[in-house]
Amino acid sequence: MTNKQRLKKLKKLQITKRDNPPFNSQGKCFEWIDKVMPLLRFNEEYYKTFFANSLVVNFGPFLAENSIPCQNKMIDIVDQAITELENETRSNININTNQYWYQKPLGLIGIGVLIIVLGAITLWIIKYYLSINL
Repeated sequence: MTNKQRLKKLKKLQITKRDNPPFNSQGKCFEWIDKVMPLLRFNEEYYKTFFANSLVVNFGPFLAENSIPCQNKMIDIVDQAITELENETRSNININTNQYWYQKPLGLIGIGVLIIVLGAITLWIIKYYLSINL
């Protein structure tokens, strides 16, 4: 999965943080966790923190006072991941569009061919005018 695809899926799963429970039921929360967790594998820190908070939600009682802080932390992690992926996508676009002609593959091939031709001409001139056997 590319980071562009990952970003698109995370944006679909993004939730706004609230003081009241963001999920109507524990089942909806588990469903969201199951969809989001694999998408965070690109960053080990996000994944581990999300996983640790999901354990509290999964194995603890689904009470507002216990669950909401962990759910909000998971929502924050998703927001951070989205921001990181957006920045990465923007920087990749900028890197690709700011290349000079000699940094692109065709430019590098052209420079290589030019060096070989100039080297061959230089050798021929040395051999022809200086009568040196090469």
